[in-house]
Amino acid sequence: RDPAAWWARMGTSGVSALELLPRQPEPAYRATIRQIRDRTRSLARRADELAAIHTFATGPDGYRWLIGDAWAGKTALLAAAVTAELQADVDVVAYFLSRQESDASSDRFLAAVTPQLADLVTPGEEVRAADIHQFRALWTRAAQLADDRRRPLLLVVDGLDEDLRPDGSPSVAAVLPQLAGHHAHVLVSSRSNHNLDLPAGHPLQDIT
Repeated sequence: RDPAAWWARMGTSGVSALELLPRQPEPAYRATIRQIRDRTRSLARRADELAAIHTFATGPDGYRWLIGDAWAGKTALLAAAVTAELQADVDVVAYFLSRQESDASSDRFLAAVTPQLADLVTPGEEVRAADIHQFRALWTRAAQLADDRRRPLLLVVDGLDEDLRPDGSPSVAAVLPQLAGHHAHVLVSSRSNHNLDLPAGHPLQDIT
């Protein structure tokens, strides 16, 4: 009946406590991120840009806006950064807007990103409501956790110009977190000459 003695006996048999725990399912959207990465594997001569993203993600700035023309490779660059380049040093959550898949609205953004944040803050906990309030609460907790651990947190949102903006819904840009800086960072991308719909005082306004 001594738990320590029981685990000690299990350890001597080559079975660890971690191996006995059920593996928690990953947030569903991560499969989509990997599919986007597989679809955009051609990435030549982008080492400097990947390094710049890493520098931003591990630096003090809160927001960065990547701007480029259509087919400039923004999605391929960010997919590579999210799936490989940053994993060792940064906790990353991401969303890639896609009109082609009707996956480009603030509701879809919240449904994709909220479970990713929950997985960082409380792994295995079920997300009951992927709405703006839950998103804000989880982002605040994740940012605090990043500060406590001194491990950067990065939210990547690709393709803000793809936003479908359904009637009655805010834009994806409008729901992006205002809390950013120190260990919490947000990297967004869009095509050139795209105006963002932002609430007053949003930090992204300072770099538009």
